[in-house]
Amino acid sequence: MTKAKSQPQQAAAARKPFAPQGTPQERKLWNRYAILLADQNRYHSGFAEPLMELVRAQLLLRRLDEELEKIPSDQLFYSVVGRNGEQRKAAPEILAVQQARRQFLQFAGAFGLSPVANSKIPAADTTPDSEFDDL
Repeated sequence: MTKAKSQPQQAAAARKPFAPQGTPQERKLWNRYAILLADQNRYHSGFAEPLMELVRAQLLLRRLDEELEKIPSDQLFYSVVGRNGEQRKAAPEILAVQQARRQFLQFAGAFGLSPVANSKIPAADTTPDSEFDDL
């Protein structure tokens, strides 16, 4: 015999969207984002995979940032001599971090998780129904 869930447990279960396959770290972060979006009435079941891509982009950015910190500062840039003289260029690691950051910000904006994107999404109507609505 199954134990009946209390009303708060039922509400929490209804709020917790289905998580796609991923590592434990990915699922934990995915749940955090999904519940945040569900609380704001912005989550739909079709968003499961795109939201996982946002999570993976964030975790990739974290790993790249950690790796970048290990590189000595004198190796972050290099010089190239060309027809226009000497040019200073960023190391490939910096370019990878910049690309991962752009991708993460693009996904975050798509879900309204940046201040600018959040301001463009209309707020959900949370006012209770009134007897006078039908008049």
